[in-house]
Amino acid sequence: EGAAGNTTANSNTDTTIMDPSSISPATSTSDPNAGASVSAALQQEQRLAALLSDCFTQRNLARQRVEAVEQFMERFDLSQEDSRLLDHYSFEDVSSITNNETSSMIHGMAFLKALERVRTIRIELGRTFGTSNSNSAMAEYFKQQSSASTADNSRSLGASSALRMMESLAQKQERAYERLYHWLQKYLHLHSMDPHNHPSSSGAAGEEMTDRLEEALSNNPFVQQSLHRLQSDVPAFYSHLLELIAHSRRSNQTRRFLLALTSGLEGMPPIEMRAHDATVYV
Repeated sequence: EGAAGNTTANSNTDTTIMDPSSISPATSTSDPNAGASVSAALQQEQRLAALLSDCFTQRNLARQRVEAVEQFMERFDLSQEDSRLLDHYSFEDVSSITNNETSSMIHGMAFLKALERVRTIRIELGRTFGTSNSNSAMAEYFKQQSSASTADNSRSLGASSALRMMESLAQKQERAYERLYHWLQKYLHLHSMDPHNHPSSSGAAGEEMTDRLEEALSNNPFVQQSLHRLQSDVPAFYSHLLELIAHSRRSNQTRRFLLALTSGLEGMPPIEMRAHDATVYV
C-alpha cells in the first residue's frame, strides 16, 4: 500500500507539472491580448522585411547608376592633368628652349594632346547625344547604361550633367585656344602692328626678328602643330595669324630694300651709289 501510495503521489505530481504546458496553447489562443501581440509582431516583421527589400533594391539601383556615371565620365571627361594644362599652362618650356627639340616641349606637346582630347570628346558627345534632341538622347544613353526602372531618375541627371559637361568643355577649349593664339603672336613677334616693333633703321634687330620667325615656322614642332591645330579648330585665329605673318614678311622685305637702297646690305654698297648708271640702278 505504501508503494501504491507513493506511485499515486508521483502521478499526481507529474500531472500537476505537465498541466501548464498542456493547456498553454489553449490559454494563449483564448487570450485576446496575446493574440493581438502576435498579430502586431507579424505585421512589424512584414514591414521590416519590405523595408529591407526596398533598401536592397535601392542599393542595386544606386550601384547601377554609379557604374553608368563612371562609364560616362571615363568616356567623356578630361583627366585632372589635361584639365590643369588647358587652364594653367603658360608655355614656359617652349618659350625657354633654344634647340627646338621635342623632348624639351613635354608639357607643350601634352597641352596640344589635351586640346585634341577635348575636340574628340566634343565630337563623341555630339554623335552620342546629338544637338537637336539632346535631352532625349542623353536619357536614352543612361537608360541603356542602367535598368529600365532607373531611366526616369537618370533622365534629369543624365541630361543636365551632359549639358553642363558640354558647356564646360566648350568654355575650356575656347580659353585654351585663345591663350595659344596670343602666345603665338608674342612668340613670333606678331602681337603688335606698331612700327616700333619693325624698325626700318635697325638692321640687326630686324634680321634677328625675321630669323626667329622663319626658324620657328620651319623648325619648331610645337609652333607648327599649334598652327595646324588652329587651322582645323579655330580658322579665324589661324587666318589672322597668317595675315600677321604676311605683314611681318612684307615689312621685312621693305626694310631690307630700303637698307640696300640707302645704306647697303650684306656687304654690298648702297644702290643709290649707282644712281648715275640707269642700267645697274634698275
